[in-house]
Amino acid sequence: MADIEKKARLSGEQNRAAEPTTTLPTVNVATEKTTAPTAALHPALYVVTWIGFSGGVILFNKWLLDTLGFSKSKMLLRRKA
Repeated sequence: MADIEKKARLSGEQNRAAEPTTTLPTVNVATEKTTAPTAALHPALYVVTWIGFSGGVILFNKWLLDTLGFSKSKMLLRRKA
């Protein structure tokens, strides 16, 4: 056999098998399209709230440590043996 005969396409010369009896479902154009759910609050509001609460916690901790008489400088300067 020559190389050309080995590489020849035979699929075009064969008849196709019978068409399948089942078909894939099609899209029903008449149905209403649903929209994506929208966010309840704008994301920037979450960021501002986060920053506000974070600052509040920092100020609360500062107030709490000051009222209890906790001195950070003494704690930092103390050396452990």
